[in-house]
Amino acid sequence: FTLAMSMLAPANVLASSEHRISGQSRFDTAVELAKLTNSDTAVVMNYQKFPDAITATKVAAAHSPIYFTAKDRMDGKTLYTIRNKHKKVVIVGSEGSVSKTVENLLSGLDIKRVAGADRYDTNAKGLTNTEKLIVVSGEHFADALVTSSISKKLRSDVALTQKDKVPNGLKNYLKNNKGLKRVYIIGGKASVSSKVENELKSYTKADVTRVSGYDRYETSERLADIVRNPKYTIVNGEQFADNLLASPFSQRENRSIILTKRTKHSNYVMNVFKNKDYVVIGGENQVEIPTFGKSTEGKTKPTEEKPNEKPNEKPNEKP
Repeated sequence: FTLAMSMLAPANVLASSEHRISGQSRFDTAVELAKLTNSDTAVVMNYQKFPDAITATKVAAAHSPIYFTAKDRMDGKTLYTIRNKHKKVVIVGSEGSVSKTVENLLSGLDIKRVAGADRYDTNAKGLTNTEKLIVVSGEHFADALVTSSISKKLRSDVALTQKDKVPNGLKNYLKNNKGLKRVYIIGGKASVSSKVENELKSYTKADVTRVSGYDRYETSERLADIVRNPKYTIVNGEQFADNLLASPFSQRENRSIILTKRTKHSNYVMNVFKNKDYVVIGGENQVEIPTFGKSTEGKTKPTEEKPNEKPNEKPNEKP
């Protein structure tokens, strides 16, 4: 069961109980996910820059696909798809993340760049006056990206913090957002310390609650239980790229992201595989689906990759 076949099915094809979305590389996987959207806007970010990921997810707002690029080179298939599918491009990150060289490859499209002095400043600039706020570590990708997928359901923004210090941008936001009623700290004290928790409480009258598990995997499961989405996206907990691509997709489909290892799945994940509506993002070398779930699952094997050296080259296959 391939993605190409799925495109011939009804629009709600992803409501089927089993599915995998993957490409031969992380760049290809992003292109495959983009095929499931009709947005005229593409979000572009450096595939190695986790700090830009939360902002990219926020900008994508569940509707726009995220594409990966290297700092100075863009994969040919990615470039071809963006130029033929979209009218607008939002580049997330400074020229130190996505260079002017890559930006020039997209000339002719309506281009906007979102960047700040650092990851915390960039993130704080995008916060809005919501009643709920999710606070996560700006140094560990897992909690942040899993959380971004449920922010839509909670109607909240996601704010980044340092482990032992609340960044100035977040501090000012908390002081000025008088309508804030609840703050969720996601992750254990090794990610967001008790010092930061107490500091957050001093800047707001909102109720501050911590949600965490034994590790990133259990934390993702506890978040899923809080949100109670009936559908799930399953990704490898060690792979930042698949996590990021899963976020806007999961927001759009109202899916909770569950982290797992390649083959060793928790009882919670095994239950999702066996009894729930799920989608796996990434190939078999990222997440293997248990035997009882493989009846319609494709067998693509993404490999570690670098962008195509010829970004302007039209791909051989149809995008």
